[in-house]
Amino acid sequence: MKIFNGEKRQIYIVLPENSSPCLKYAAQELTFFIKKCLNVSLKTVTDGKDFTGAFFSLGNTRILKESGYSPDLSVLNSDGFYIKTTGDNCYILAETDRGILFGVYEIAERFLGVRFICAETTVFPNMEKLYIEDREICEKPVFRLRGYIEYDLYEDDNNMVNQADKVFALRMRARHSFLFPSDKFGGGSKIWGRHNTHNFHYYVDEKIYNNPSDKSNYHPEFFFCSSSDENAHFQFTVAGDSDTTICLTNGITDDGKLDESMDISVAKIVIKEMKKDIISHPDIDYFVFDQEDGNLCCQCERCRKASEKYKRSGILIRFINVVAGELQKWADRELNGRKINLVTFAYAYTLDAPVICEAGNLHPIDKTIIPIENVIIRIAVLSDGFYDYFSEKQLDRTKNALKQWSILGCRFFVWAYDVFFDRYLLYMPSNHTIGDNVRGFKKFGCEYLMIEGAPNANNIWQCKLRAYLYHKAMWNENADIEKLTDEFLTHYFGETALPYMRAFIREYYDFYAALEKKKAVCLTFGMKNKEDFDKEFLIKTRNIIINAKKMNAKTGTDKYLCELYDKRLSQVEVNSLFPLVEHYSYFFPDKTKEDYIEYAKEFLSLCRYAGITRYAETLKLSDWEKANFVFPY
Repeated sequence: MKIFNGEKRQIYIVLPENSSPCLKYAAQELTFFIKKCLNVSLKTVTDGKDFTGAFFSLGNTRILKESGYSPDLSVLNSDGFYIKTTGDNCYILAETDRGILFGVYEIAERFLGVRFICAETTVFPNMEKLYIEDREICEKPVFRLRGYIEYDLYEDDNNMVNQADKVFALRMRARHSFLFPSDKFGGGSKIWGRHNTHNFHYYVDEKIYNNPSDKSNYHPEFFFCSSSDENAHFQFTVAGDSDTTICLTNGITDDGKLDESMDISVAKIVIKEMKKDIISHPDIDYFVFDQEDGNLCCQCERCRKASEKYKRSGILIRFINVVAGELQKWADRELNGRKINLVTFAYAYTLDAPVICEAGNLHPIDKTIIPIENVIIRIAVLSDGFYDYFSEKQLDRTKNALKQWSILGCRFFVWAYDVFFDRYLLYMPSNHTIGDNVRGFKKFGCEYLMIEGAPNANNIWQCKLRAYLYHKAMWNENADIEKLTDEFLTHYFGETALPYMRAFIREYYDFYAALEKKKAVCLTFGMKNKEDFDKEFLIKTRNIIINAKKMNAKTGTDKYLCELYDKRLSQVEVNSLFPLVEHYSYFFPDKTKEDYIEYAKEFLSLCRYAGITRYAETLKLSDWEKANFVFPY
């Protein structure tokens, strides 16, 4: 297929009759890209209409059937696609309409040179021609569900967070549980849970079952959480609300079955409540039942004894196996065999897998703690970000968790982490781990890989970079990360800044590599100690960016781009300035408090210029300013 810039012949997009909103949007996107890069207008026609000329066939059209082209769609891992070109005709075929849309983006990127750098920057080359030789392309994602969570790729219906740029998310081919695209954009991840996650207490309502004034429903034993007082429960905060957790042995027999002798129990209530969700959400494939955030859990006598035998993770699996098994039997009877998948965390107090080691071999504690087929374990484990998750140098707890859970042979989702959560403004050199992480989690059997960056803070440039890199790797596990990094740096900061950004990244990599040889430092929650930093290094790396900004101002010809690149380079400059501010008295012992205030104001001004509002997951720069620049730790 050849399309020349500005040519006048009519080229068509052919859609099936009664096309979905997603297919119609795919046609719009293809029309937009061809017009933008080639100045050629495509015409969309419905299947069955007479037309003559070159065409793109999107989906299961009549002309596709007449062509005889019928590849195996079952290998596409839900979102994959085929692109088949013959002469002047191109067919895009997929298992889902969303896959067709992703096929359009493949044409835009591979053959038109379009680059979706970030939500604010898309590169549209002015092409002389589009040329696709006669060939078949088959692309499929490494993971059925996937995504990197950063500001422009995150929304949360429960907390009314809807900042995500849905078009950008779609063009990155992201599909995860913190995006809620409409049918036009191919629909969502089909994962749902009350409050999305950390939701045990949303299924057993304390207001109903722990109200002393209603003796008929009063069951304080459902909420035992205090080891010192079995008539009390531990109160803690989840998403700003005071909530409780639940007892996971209540309603489960000693041999791991539903206790039918109890008229009412935690297990029976969860089953009843989940049936409501399943009926009211007929399109959902995965229902989430997750422990609350934190490490405290039920400490009733039965739970304590069970944890000694099964570990906390075993208690959870025995509970959720019962719930999932009962729900599936019900769905087989009343919902025509609809498959009910339940997702639960291996996280915090449940991260330690229910396995034991005997004679040097790991094996399950017993058969009741092996997740049944429709239970999915979502492993959420921190790592030392300088090493990939599967490196021998990785944290022992991380390595052990992954190794132990793999023994169970069950289904996995993975929630991984990729930023300093208590120091957003520190640069963390983890780009080099991306390929090994993706390949490792694929081998691990992961169905859904979600990497969490900084979802609540915009203009954290390293998260935007790694969102770009991870989304490429999640479709091609052998993607050239170094080449893609240069691609992002060139278009995000400008070509003039590329050598400076390379130098900045290389300096930080070398610094952390040297530091890791001296001491163990966890690069996810770490780098709190002032002694870990080197003043001369921080000044040197800041000066690299200051020089990049000077060169940008000197060589820039486009005023808008010059200012944009300057602001973005300021996002990087902040990385080296932040430790100098945080540990000011250590690095500048001869300076006064007044000197610090002026230095802090300079830093704050730079952050505001760069569009940065947070310096940690729970900390805003504006609050730091109100506190007269005193850090709350």
